[in-house]
Amino acid sequence: MNLIEELRRSEVIPAVKEESQLQRAVKSNASVVFLLKSDLSSAKEMVDYCHSHGKKAFLHFDLTEGLSNDEAAVKYAAEIIKPDGIISTKNNVIKVAKQYGMFCVFRVFLIDSHSVEVSLSNTIKNKADAVEILPGIIPDLVKTFREEADAQVITGGLINCRRHIDEAINAGAICCSTSDEELWNF
Repeated sequence: MNLIEELRRSEVIPAVKEESQLQRAVKSNASVVFLLKSDLSSAKEMVDYCHSHGKKAFLHFDLTEGLSNDEAAVKYAAEIIKPDGIISTKNNVIKVAKQYGMFCVFRVFLIDSHSVEVSLSNTIKNKADAVEILPGIIPDLVKTFREEADAQVITGGLINCRRHIDEAINAGAICCSTSDEELWNF
């Protein structure tokens, strides 16, 4: 099964902000875990822990302390940490990570019409495997990114009830990421 299908099947992705959440995340029904906060010394251990529990691990590249946004850091992540994918807000990180064969999630923050325009343009240019739209409670924009950027969409941010998940999925998102542990087993 490819990663897009795995994400689609999960519907909800545990978004782990603290190492203490990791044990609960790997016990969830989800097959993918987003590692939002780590550092150079813990990232590999966290990825390996997910793998040992049969979970795919996506590393938030920008929030991994000790990694810079250059090619050497991407190479290090690809060859040493070995996540199943990365998450980044940076076009250059996505571009280099794609060159290393990594599955890439481009994370965008939509706060106004200008940010929507810029994010759409960057999504089209960087050809990430998926785009994560934040906040995730904006289903109308899921359809826009699906149609205009031809992108697989993951929603995240402010998702705190099943209705938000259902609305995003019905609008065309493949899944939702949330740190709300009560939603991890849907």
